[in-house]
Amino acid sequence: MARKAREKSSTGIYAVVLRGNEEIFKTEDMREAFSEAAKKYLGRGLIGVVYSDGHADMLVRESEKGISMDMKPLMTSFARTYNRENGSDGKVYRDRFKSVPVETRSLERACRAYMKGGEIAAPYITNAQMTAAPAPKKPASKPAPKKTAAEPAAKKKTAEKPVKKVTKKPVAEIKADEKKPEPAPKPKKKSNLPSWLL
Repeated sequence: MARKAREKSSTGIYAVVLRGNEEIFKTEDMREAFSEAAKKYLGRGLIGVVYSDGHADMLVRESEKGISMDMKPLMTSFARTYNRENGSDGKVYRDRFKSVPVETRSLERACRAYMKGGEIAAPYITNAQMTAAPAPKKPASKPAPKKTAAEPAAKKKTAEKPVKKVTKKPVAEIKADEKKPEPAPKPKKKSNLPSWLL
């Protein structure tokens, strides 16, 4: 199934929500590492960022490359840092980041106030979305399929077949068996000459 295309902002400003696969921003070290990476890769495009244990909310002005290309190196860099610092590997983020276009001055002001801690929830996302539980982790192995009544009967049939025994001959016997039979004498060609000339 194709993913829905991102909505383009006419102002170039986006409210971005980046959710972790688990509580990736729980420690101050990880928040600091993300902030440093955001400053490095977004530069002046980073307007603000605020954290909870499981996600980061950002206000970002995109560059000429676009919001997706701006966020890609930041997400990759932080994922490497997170895995290295926590001795883990694999998926760090729950899914791709969410971006909401900030089209009006009033919404931008509300987002800036939120970044400064002026509101309980982000003005661009509902409380239910903010507190949504992370996706359940997939089990490491698949459970064994249940056996049907027909399967044991089929196994019994295969078990009842006689097993052919292979006997090994001693090396001396194999060599004796391998002797090639002498070729039959070739029949003499009949000729028109008298026998006394042959």
